[in-house]
Amino acid sequence: MKCLLGVSFLVSALAVSGLPQDSEQAEKPSQSPDGKWEYRLVDPENDESVDPTPAIVNPATDNVAVKLPDDGVSSFAEEANIVWAADSKRFAFNYRAGGRYVTTALYELRSEKWKRLNSPEKEASRTLEKAKAAEIRKARLPADIYQRRIWDTFRVIEWRDARTAVLYAYSIRAVPASEEDTNDIEVYYLFTLKFDGSGHWKIVNSKKLSAEERKKIPPMKGE
Repeated sequence: MKCLLGVSFLVSALAVSGLPQDSEQAEKPSQSPDGKWEYRLVDPENDESVDPTPAIVNPATDNVAVKLPDDGVSSFAEEANIVWAADSKRFAFNYRAGGRYVTTALYELRSEKWKRLNSPEKEASRTLEKAKAAEIRKARLPADIYQRRIWDTFRVIEWRDARTAVLYAYSIRAVPASEEDTNDIEVYYLFTLKFDGSGHWKIVNSKKLSAEERKKIPPMKGE
């Protein structure tokens, strides 16, 4: 396989937190903090009809260490990003998997091999669905009212330490307000994920965000 040039992305937890970064690392945001791994789009050999595949590569050898989910990446490649843990043993791959949908894939390095972990989306979705139902009740709307999907996001925005990640998740739905108008039902949360070092994580904290709090979170490109 041939490797295209590494794509430049907003990556590290330091960047999200607004803390200073090492200048060389800032120039190579797709690279892990220890420099041993790098995010690239890999071009399949001898088949120009196939879209490049996102992957983590060993920059010293150009060997592909692990291929990443490619659903939607062909159309939204520039909107994806990698968020590395400080010890380079975990990362989150945030990507747009559809026209109105951003999700994340979690990976952990074990025995020098990258393993994909369970997605936090399903568990976080339960909280979002309950919050949307509460907003619908608050608006005195029928519980089974039609909800048109406007946007869903589940993405890691930072690693607070090597085993603690912060997931930003929100959901927006349009519901009928009259025969001609709609109102938006919006819920925004931060979830703290704790990793045990054995390929598992759990949500140890969740926080509903106010309008002012969510304005402080930088949007992902395309959101």
